[in-house]
Amino acid sequence: MEMEKVTLGIIIIIILLLAYVIYVIYQKFFTNQSSAVSNDPTSKFIKYEKMDFAGNDIQCYVEPEDTTSCITKCLNDPNCKSFNTYTWQGKRGCCYKNKTGVLTRDDNVTYYDRK
Repeated sequence: MEMEKVTLGIIIIIILLLAYVIYVIYQKFFTNQSSAVSNDPTSKFIKYEKMDFAGNDIQCYVEPEDTTSCITKCLNDPNCKSFNTYTWQGKRGCCYKNKTGVLTRDDNVTYYDRK
């Protein structure tokens, strides 16, 4: 009986891991991605409207010139894996992140994952 519980627990863990892998693949390849010309700096990122990956900020900037300046700063930092642009309390900003992961919905944020 105890061995059956252990086996069932292992099967559940494997199923959860597979579900997570499928979710990550779906997020990476099948969600709202931007289409960009290859010489356009935005082509180096996958764009997710109204999505965010919370935490893991390297640095945040308030009132950047535009999204292109955020992209350039991220591309020039080897630790930057992704960034977001946001509007909060009437101000725009962007945060550079050293990780990427599971995204959550946030109507005030656009998330950019480095390809």
